[in-house]
Amino acid sequence: MEDLILTEMDEMKQQIALLKKKLDSQTIVNERLMDRAMRSNLSVLNRRAWVLGSMGVLAMPYCWWVFTKFHFSTAFAAATVVFLAISIVATWLQHRGVTPSELMRLDLLTVAARMQRLRKNYLDWLKFSIPALLCWLCWFVVEGLRMDDNSLIVPFVVGGSVGAAVGAAVGVAYLRRTLRTIREVLRQIEELREMER
Repeated sequence: MEDLILTEMDEMKQQIALLKKKLDSQTIVNERLMDRAMRSNLSVLNRRAWVLGSMGVLAMPYCWWVFTKFHFSTAFAAATVVFLAISIVATWLQHRGVTPSELMRLDLLTVAARMQRLRKNYLDWLKFSIPALLCWLCWFVVEGLRMDDNSLIVPFVVGGSVGAAVGAAVGVAYLRRTLRTIREVLRQIEELREMER
């Protein structure tokens, strides 16, 4: 009888050890999946920043060419190029230190702090960019009304205003997607931290 109890106890220990091993491997798989998802989200964030920066670099000479061709003031064309340059530099500064290769070497609290900082920087950028864009749009309308060819004034101002509205919609969509991706990364970090506890 005693041998039977010992045998059953040994079997139970083996089953518990097997179950523990399966749970440990499941945790490792979950951590790897979370790590892969976090890397993917970080790559998306940086890819968007590069696309935005590249578009800004291409827009600088184009804007200069268009505005000087239509006899807008040199100050307006220069201010447009400077604003684009500031936007590119701000985007680069915001994303500096937020690459997947850099962040995956850090502990989760540091990564979370950097993601929070990135989110804050995006929201703080709005405090500068929205007033600057409104001033730019007003200046654009004034410059458009001073064009040499009166037949182009209305189409140019309307087209530019529609372009500004479309640009604002694209910018808001970009911002919302970026903030949603940052929230997702922060959620994944929280899940990983819970797994470690």
